[in-house]
Amino acid sequence: MSSDVTNALRRCADEKDKSAYRELFQLTYEELHKRAKKLHFARRNRTIQPTAVVHEAYIKLSNAGLAGVRDSKHFYSLAAETMRDILVDNYRRKQALKRGGGRPKAEGFDLDQIATDQTNWTAVDLSLERLKRENARQYEIVMLHFFSGLEFTKIADWLEKNPKTIGRDWKAAKAFLAKSIDDLAD
Repeated sequence: MSSDVTNALRRCADEKDKSAYRELFQLTYEELHKRAKKLHFARRNRTIQPTAVVHEAYIKLSNAGLAGVRDSKHFYSLAAETMRDILVDNYRRKQALKRGGGRPKAEGFDLDQIATDQTNWTAVDLSLERLKRENARQYEIVMLHFFSGLEFTKIADWLEKNPKTIGRDWKAAKAFLAKSIDDLAD
């Protein structure tokens, strides 16, 4: 399947081949939607549904053009970044609409339980930027696993690392993010 995605991406580089975008959408939609649904964006946060997150991500990616996207790993990385941006922007819009609302909770932050109304997406965004500067590989693992929903084995193949190393990096990244978000809440 990853070679099918790469082939569709190559065809997307040709401006005349609009069917390639449809094919790419069909090939990757299920994986990205599954992750958006698993994150349970719609459970407590009724302002944005998993389908809307994925569709908005595709629109943004299509509008930006995919000519420079090399392969499926690169595509899933871009999709993860785009979905993150959508969630952060949605959070900021929602916070701007609140009048006199209390400060969102960051206490007890757990990356696995992130999709709640109480999640401070601005703090998450800032913490992810910190992680990116501190440890690029851990950041990439968070983006590929958390936002794109890819399994550790696939990430390990892409990064040419042992799956156990990816698992350790995932745990370290979660701890880093939890501390960073708690520090921002103070």
